[in-house]
Amino acid sequence: MNDFFTAVKPHLLAIAIGLLILFTYFPSVFLESKVIDMGDIKRSLSTSKEIRDFRDDTGIEPLWTNSQFGGMPAYQMNTRYPNNWIGQLEPYSKLKLPSGLGLIFMLFLGFYFLSVYLKNDTWISVIGAFAFAFSTYFIVSLEGGHTGKLRVIGYMALVLTGVLMTMRGHKFLGSALTCIFLSLAINANHFQITYYLALMIMAYMIIEFIYHFKEKLVKSYLIKSAFLVFAALLAVGPNTSRLWTTQDYAKETMRGGQSELTDYQDAKSGGLEKDYAMRWSYGITETMTFLIPDFYGRSSTASLKEDSNTGKELKKRGIPKNQLSNILKYLPLYWGDQPFVQGPVFMGSLIIFLFVLSIFIVKGRIKVWLIVCTIFSVVLSWGSNFEVVTDLFFYYFPLYNKFRTPSMFLSLTCLTIPLLAMLALGKLIESPNTAQSYLPEIKKAFYITGGICLFFALFGTSLFSFSGSSDGQLPEGWPIESLIEDRKDLMVFGAFKALFFVSAGFGMLLYYSRNKLSKKYLILGLGLLVAVDIWSVDKTYLNEDNLVKRRSVDDFYVDTPIDQLILQDKGIHYRVFNVAGNPFNDAMTSFHHKSVGGYHGAKLIRYQDMIDRHLSKNNSKALDMLNTKYYIISNRETGQREVRQNPNALGNAWFVDSVIWAQNADEEIELLNQFQPSKEVVIDERFRDYSIGLDLNSEKSTIVLNDYQPNKLTYQASVYGGDQFAVFSEIYYEGTDHDWKAKIDGKDIQHIRVNYLLRGLTVPSGDHTIEFSFEPRSYFEGERLSLIFSILVFSYLFFAIFMEYRSRQIGN
Repeated sequence: MNDFFTAVKPHLLAIAIGLLILFTYFPSVFLESKVIDMGDIKRSLSTSKEIRDFRDDTGIEPLWTNSQFGGMPAYQMNTRYPNNWIGQLEPYSKLKLPSGLGLIFMLFLGFYFLSVYLKNDTWISVIGAFAFAFSTYFIVSLEGGHTGKLRVIGYMALVLTGVLMTMRGHKFLGSALTCIFLSLAINANHFQITYYLALMIMAYMIIEFIYHFKEKLVKSYLIKSAFLVFAALLAVGPNTSRLWTTQDYAKETMRGGQSELTDYQDAKSGGLEKDYAMRWSYGITETMTFLIPDFYGRSSTASLKEDSNTGKELKKRGIPKNQLSNILKYLPLYWGDQPFVQGPVFMGSLIIFLFVLSIFIVKGRIKVWLIVCTIFSVVLSWGSNFEVVTDLFFYYFPLYNKFRTPSMFLSLTCLTIPLLAMLALGKLIESPNTAQSYLPEIKKAFYITGGICLFFALFGTSLFSFSGSSDGQLPEGWPIESLIEDRKDLMVFGAFKALFFVSAGFGMLLYYSRNKLSKKYLILGLGLLVAVDIWSVDKTYLNEDNLVKRRSVDDFYVDTPIDQLILQDKGIHYRVFNVAGNPFNDAMTSFHHKSVGGYHGAKLIRYQDMIDRHLSKNNSKALDMLNTKYYIISNRETGQREVRQNPNALGNAWFVDSVIWAQNADEEIELLNQFQPSKEVVIDERFRDYSIGLDLNSEKSTIVLNDYQPNKLTYQASVYGGDQFAVFSEIYYEGTDHDWKAKIDGKDIQHIRVNYLLRGLTVPSGDHTIEFSFEPRSYFEGERLSLIFSILVFSYLFFAIFMEYRSRQIGN
């Protein structure tokens, strides 16, 4: 038992240090119950309110919501998968830390154990874990609320640890750990980062094969690979329901499907349009932010002090002090090519110095793998700025074209660079003599990194224009030259600052190599330099200004007078179109109402077609058929928001008198410009065999929605004369097997797509109850499979622990 505590003591201490760092960085989160004001989280809470409310009231997963874009599956918004037992472990893996802090803790913990497994010193591993977890890219992501991305990255290092263990001979335990952490990564529901992790593992396996082949150990390689393949397949199992629903949904979205409209036929089938996918491509020279954080300014809405060039110029122009401070808070200091950024990808100047050093002194297959991953992650992050490589992946590599924002590849770089840096440091601290033997390489790394810093500090301002793409949006007469000077100052100061940290680290290594500095003080000194370097930049982007009392976040959702006015209408189901801003990048309306607009990265592709052709052009016919009962507009004279009722909204359902047949999708969507939606319906020729009743007594017939749930709609219809055709102002969605089921008086009946994206149904004469219920087979059958695989995963884990224990007993 004493041996056990001796072994785990340094790891417990490392965990304690990680928690202490979190407490020091975010004291008010722990002491005052403050939370990080995360924009994406607020938007997510807004658009998922209907889902959460229904779940809280009924205990049932709705799986569908009408809160945004007329209606859409809830799979990628807020759906729970209770039979994924592995996913239930996640809160505990983050120690249930508040306000996203558990995500940073997972980053710290994962890197620490990967570094320790690679035989690094405990304290070096702590330094690397801090550099990884607090790299500015992740801190900025946390501030923005990109929690799904951080969740996957938090498990990345642990998955890699399991893979390394397996390939190094611990086949059962290594594959079991790979299975558990990969399953957690998949459950985190950010498939883009999971895809990047798979590429990283693929690169490792290729390199391992080359080494095994040279060593004539191909059979051993195949056996260990088989364990990993088994682990990967088993990891997918508990996520069956999530993956199945996502796959079904993706086929009908702009991410995985393709519009039937001719204008979009040139697009790559089954993926995103390239220009859209490549919008956030990292600049080639922007990669210098790894070393010099302010190389390209700061964020797109950053602050300056009053003694800055811009502040002084605005003072000269007579701007009052109270206005000046507000103006200086939100300036476009970023001048790169990306649409906007929240901050740079900065990894620490000293970390980059050690990374360069690692190129010269670290040997072996791990180095080769990490260098390869560093190169391809950086090159692919350049996206449209390096199309010779990007196009190869985008057009020919499986699934690559389903993801946007190439700069997200730098999530891998943020792992590989500090890991290699710590491997280099681990070699140097073996002894002063070892450091002495590597002195030429240390000097070479210093000359490279220090020389780059000095070069840009002295000459950088003459190499670039420092003009940003957003400069044209500044008010007329804005002192743009002063802003450019501030951008230059940031680069120069950042370069000198980076030079200081690189020089200080170099000096410590030099003293250590001459036996003038002990190993303990070397590690302590380098650790402090890394911490101060990264911490000081992080605090620029996430500090006390971003922390608010929980009540003030809740206040964000309080009904405005406009919302209160609309909510006086007690109708059970109608829609609101907020055109006071950008309605298709608007989450708040969905919190209060069922919205025609919304905020989501994977809209149904037919709805996107409708936005492009009709809704963005305020086509009243299209809006009427979506039962758009209220418009929120901006008064041109006062600038105040106002509400306007639409008397022509067609309601939840109505009968029509005639059909207009469309030969194809182009004709179908075009006809929506000229038809009379209250009397006519546009139907694609492919539904010609459907029996359509069109009795001319439709004016006497009635159809009313008398019960609304997001996943079940109940109508009462009274039809006079012969069969009649009803149009429902609900989005048509197929899924696995026509997941929206229609019934008349309890009997199943087929419904069809009409008016390009709505539902249509023939109703026989008489009084009838009509029900639409959302019953996706992918979810309910997927949940049963998830339960079976959850049991299998835990069984395999216990079996693997037993096999590891037995092998050690035999070894002893």
